[in-house]
Amino acid sequence: MNSEGSVELGKTQNNGVVAIDSKDDGIDIKGNVTAAGNNVVVYGEGAAVSIIGGNVEATGNNFSLRGVTVKGNVHVVVGNDATLVRCVIEGNVLFEGNSNVIADCSILGKVEMRGVNNVLVANEIGGGVSVGEDKNTVCDGNVAWNDANANKLLDPGETGVPIQCGGSGGKK
Repeated sequence: MNSEGSVELGKTQNNGVVAIDSKDDGIDIKGNVTAAGNNVVVYGEGAAVSIIGGNVEATGNNFSLRGVTVKGNVHVVVGNDATLVRCVIEGNVLFEGNSNVIADCSILGKVEMRGVNNVLVANEIGGGVSVGEDKNTVCDGNVAWNDANANKLLDPGETGVPIQCGGSGGKK
């Protein structure tokens, strides 16, 4: 971790792991998480207790983010085979690669997926979904999220209508 509270994994740091503890003690990583290597995993013990205070950006393949809250945005640049599972993202999510998965996440912002062969399943999304070319995209069980009380937590009654990913190639 650097002096600004950020975690940076360079291009030569393949197979890197960022493990976030299970203590309910506020923000665990105050800054950003940047991963340039392949096969990098950011693993938390649950979105309620494992918190990244800034943004997450990955440029390698096979990036995985699981069980964390990200206060900022998540941007996977050109990376393929990325996964976001059981996360809370308070900002936007942008995936620019192929064969990516977002599952069982609550996302306050918008989701934009520009590649092909992507999967969006069982998410609550506040800002809508854009899937680009939409070739072979699987989009199932996603619903609109209206954070009515602005507490950035998914509360009963805050989910709405099913979200359709759109386009001609996506499977709903």
